[in-house]
Amino acid sequence: MPAPPELDLDRLKATLSASLSPTYEVLKPLGQGGMGAIFLAKEPALKRLVAVKVLAPQLAADNNARQRFEREARAAAAISHPNVVRVFAVGETKRTKFPYIIMQFIDGPNLEEWRLRRGRLSEREARRVIGEVAAALAAAHERELVHRDVKPSNVLLESETGRAFVADFGVSAALSADDNETRLTHTGAIIGTPTYMSPEQSASDPVTPTSDVYSLGVLAYELLTGELPFSANSPMGWAAAHLRDTPTPTAECRPEVSPALAEMVDRCLAKAPDERPAAGEIARALLPSLETEIEWPPPGLQWLLGRGRFVNRLALLAAAGAGVAALAWSFVPEVLMAGADWLRQFEIAPEFSLSVAQTPSDLSNTAVLVMFLWQVALTVGLVVYGVAGLGFLSATSRTVDRVLRQRCLGWRISTLLDIIADHDGRSGMVIAGTGDFGSFKEPQRKRILWARRGAYAAIAVGAFWVIAGFAIRSLFLVLGLTYAEATSTLLSTFDTSLILAPGGLFITLGLAFRLWERQILGKLGRQHSFDAEPDDVSRWYESLGKDDAQPAAVFGWAQDRFAVWSLRLTRLALFLVVPVVAVALALGSVATLTAGRFSGRFGASAAELLATLEDIHRENPIGTARAAWLRYLPPRDSIPGSLETDWMRRLRLNGREPDAIPAYGVPLAEFFEWDSAERRTDTEVAFVRAIDNEIPPDTVAMLEFLANHPRTMILRRIAGNTSIDFWDTTSLTESPDSSSAMRSIATTVTEAVRANVLAAVFDASQGNIELAAQRLGENAAIGEHLLRIPRVAANRLAMSLLSNQALQPLASLERARGNAERAVQLERAAQQMRLARRFGNAAGLAPDPNDFSQLIAAATDQGVPAGYRVSWLRQSWAGLCAHPSEILLGPSTERMTRMHVVADAMAEIPRISDDAEFFEAEWRWPTTTRRTGPPGSPAQVRLEDRLFLGTLFRVLSCVVVDNP
Repeated sequence: MPAPPELDLDRLKATLSASLSPTYEVLKPLGQGGMGAIFLAKEPALKRLVAVKVLAPQLAADNNARQRFEREARAAAAISHPNVVRVFAVGETKRTKFPYIIMQFIDGPNLEEWRLRRGRLSEREARRVIGEVAAALAAAHERELVHRDVKPSNVLLESETGRAFVADFGVSAALSADDNETRLTHTGAIIGTPTYMSPEQSASDPVTPTSDVYSLGVLAYELLTGELPFSANSPMGWAAAHLRDTPTPTAECRPEVSPALAEMVDRCLAKAPDERPAAGEIARALLPSLETEIEWPPPGLQWLLGRGRFVNRLALLAAAGAGVAALAWSFVPEVLMAGADWLRQFEIAPEFSLSVAQTPSDLSNTAVLVMFLWQVALTVGLVVYGVAGLGFLSATSRTVDRVLRQRCLGWRISTLLDIIADHDGRSGMVIAGTGDFGSFKEPQRKRILWARRGAYAAIAVGAFWVIAGFAIRSLFLVLGLTYAEATSTLLSTFDTSLILAPGGLFITLGLAFRLWERQILGKLGRQHSFDAEPDDVSRWYESLGKDDAQPAAVFGWAQDRFAVWSLRLTRLALFLVVPVVAVALALGSVATLTAGRFSGRFGASAAELLATLEDIHRENPIGTARAAWLRYLPPRDSIPGSLETDWMRRLRLNGREPDAIPAYGVPLAEFFEWDSAERRTDTEVAFVRAIDNEIPPDTVAMLEFLANHPRTMILRRIAGNTSIDFWDTTSLTESPDSSSAMRSIATTVTEAVRANVLAAVFDASQGNIELAAQRLGENAAIGEHLLRIPRVAANRLAMSLLSNQALQPLASLERARGNAERAVQLERAAQQMRLARRFGNAAGLAPDPNDFSQLIAAATDQGVPAGYRVSWLRQSWAGLCAHPSEILLGPSTERMTRMHVVADAMAEIPRISDDAEFFEAEWRWPTTTRRTGPPGSPAQVRLEDRLFLGTLFRVLSCVVVDNP
């Protein structure tokens, strides 16, 4: 068929001007085609530009075409939509009777021109344009008007706003429905363009609204991929391609396009009309503006939107912190765990000197690193748990409070949960089936909502289980409502599993819901509040347009504020309990860290002590030394205890006091360098010179003064006494003045025995060698008295006096007399006394309350002075510092029982049972009567707090023990 004749635009303009004047002023032609021409005109009254489209003369001569044109044009004029070119008037010229349409003028290019300038569109631009075209088509389809010629040149883009307008409604139907040849051959005809025709149009089948959708799909494919879905060289070739060929999927041509949009375009290109989406569905999926069909979030609920995501993150963070802390409480590194055979890791190789203790720094680098990482994990876990846990409680309580208040307004719980569980702000689109979810069927959308609710609920429940379980377990431990089964840890493996396993299962279930949602969505990409009034609730549900879209009843419990106030009281109770839980967690953690540090330090100390005891057993230094001084001891006599005590009191008084025994008044240290390394040579020279009568007379006179001084004489009487009662001026228990009293005795005795050594030199100068030896034997007797006193200070003083003021001077005297062999024996005995002073702390011998065999062996060793053994009994109470549960709650029943067993095994020491009871009271957790004075004195009662102060006391005590 020949091409349509060229239109005489000047003649048409003149005809239009004559018909439209004076209402419109025709300005110029804008374009022409086989169907007609279009002119730009001005409406002076409204000061606006309009477009006037005139039907071609050859078509205007066809009466059917004229009627169809007018009918369809009037139908198009009835469409009121922001994306449809508005039709202002329909008419015909006065003389020629050419039909025309006066419509809105769009100042801007058509989509074909715009695309050629810009190339392939971005997804954001394509979604907007396609959505707006679909919205315009949907408005037309609702009025049973089919465009029939959707193509880029019929889409106009406003330059100022970029808004898309669909043009040429009505004109497309001007030709007869069975004028197939014209439709297929005239590519410039308004009724259809082969490139964009649907298969049914190409096959001359009835045209439906889905035909426009197909054409829109071709247009969308071209906008997104930059190419057409098919290729052909003729109208018949295009028709065949539409009927036969399958286009390459949009996602393969442009992978970065969101799956939802790609799937939508592919559905539009379906061969079967019933498989294509409706234009309205496309518009709802792509246009944000149409999402306001359902307001999301609903009025007054903006604060709740996505709240679940925030709460879940806090919950997961707090649960992670609780999990790390619980594992640290349950799995203490082996190097820090005290128990059976735990000292083996601290054993010292035989080639090392026993005088050097192994410390944690001597352990392997791996052990040190494990200790450090464990402490860091515990600290960080608790800090994260505390901070995130408080945030979780606060956020959850506020959220529940807001939910209950909104529920009282009539919002359904399911709606409120959907808002809370909306992690990406798209649940409104899921409910309404708009936006990215416009192509999803209702069952799919319901599954998405259930997946979101399930994920939120499961994660929240799982995390809360871990948070609450750890808090409750720690609180029970601190309150003493339960006791840790394991001795070296606060939580057993079962406890930790009970805390973490159920919570982990719920969290895993929540993640499974998340995966389920992702599976449903595929690769689908993402995209001040006020309280609503009841009318707002009703309007929102009405906007759903569903039969069941009714607000909840606002009567009954929903209107009752009981639930709201119950929650507020619960929140108040929670915030009262939270500080207690926080303190409990802090105490538990401090106890755990203290126990770990104690075990790491005192393992080495205990190992060294055991090695020293083995040396004592092997060499028996005190027994061997006693055999050396035994022959020099003076005859023994008994002095009344009252007199003895009075003498000691007067010796300790200041020399200027009326009742005091006069002081020596002589600087005794000037006679010999008593603490010098040359002491042995000095004393030996002194005795040699004394025997040879080479001491100057004035010195002899001074020595005689010291020998006959009342203090020296009293000391000699005390040395021969068979009783030691007068030495026990302080009790076994640590009374406030015991240390100062012991220092006073040590000063008095040391001064007197030094004077007695000088007196022995005087006796030697007078030829009384045996008397000189007896004086030195008296010093040894004083040392023996001090050895029997169950005080470490007294034992240390005894060994110092025996070594420096008895055995060493005796060796010098015997050497001066020519008894070299005996002198060597005495010197060896002095050296052994110095060796016997090397005893460590025994706290590391009692970490396991079920096994005190090592402690009993040490405490009953008769080769060790009583004072050291008593101190070990006291120190061993600190063995509880190896166990967090005992630090929190005090010594266990097993420990208290076995400590009294140890005390009973030391029955030869006076009042040892009183000592054990006193220190038990010091370390015990329950309220108890604590003696602040020696046994036998009136008990001073002091109440110890049953909970936190008792634990803090033990922590501080363990720290003091840890840093002796």
